[in-house]
Amino acid sequence: PLRSTAMMERARATTVISNAVDGMITINEHGLVESFNPAAEAIFGCRKEEIAGMPLTSLIPERYREAHRDRLEAARVRGRSDIVGKTLELHGLRKNGGEFPLELTFSSWKAGKELFFTAIIRDISERKRIEQERERNHARQKALQEINEAITSTLELKSVLGLLLEKMDLILPYAAGGVRLLDPTTGTLSYRALRN
Repeated sequence: PLRSTAMMERARATTVISNAVDGMITINEHGLVESFNPAAEAIFGCRKEEIAGMPLTSLIPERYREAHRDRLEAARVRGRSDIVGKTLELHGLRKNGGEFPLELTFSSWKAGKELFFTAIIRDISERKRIEQERERNHARQKALQEINEAITSTLELKSVLGLLLEKMDLILPYAAGGVRLLDPTTGTLSYRALRN
């Protein structure tokens, strides 16, 4: 009876996981993948047949693997994990070797005496891209404000041009810059400020 109850619990968990919209991966207490839903297949770029029975660390960049193994061992000893119920931002590793940012929430459960962990995963690449673009826009606005303040606070051309070139790094995608001014008497352009 105990064995059939554990089997029913596993079957129920597998049904829920395979129909979830988010990526869901279940691992056993040894860190081996037990289930890998279609959403996880899309996120990581590999089929469940390729990952079933493999260590979860194969989906994690090398630099994080030891910390994951340590946490798993501690959870196995205590029968629970300190990250259960918390949402973490980490990096995942796609089949093609590309890293991506992900949001992860762990839960733990038992089937009989066996301890399992289920990870709910979201690829947050687009959200991170939008956040970075927002930060760049904020930096650009701040740079324009500082340029405006410099222009209105001093009439010394060298100071204004120096600040202008310094702040232009944030606004334009060029590594070097310069300002040339027109000499009205000769009709020639000459550099008055250079950067990089």
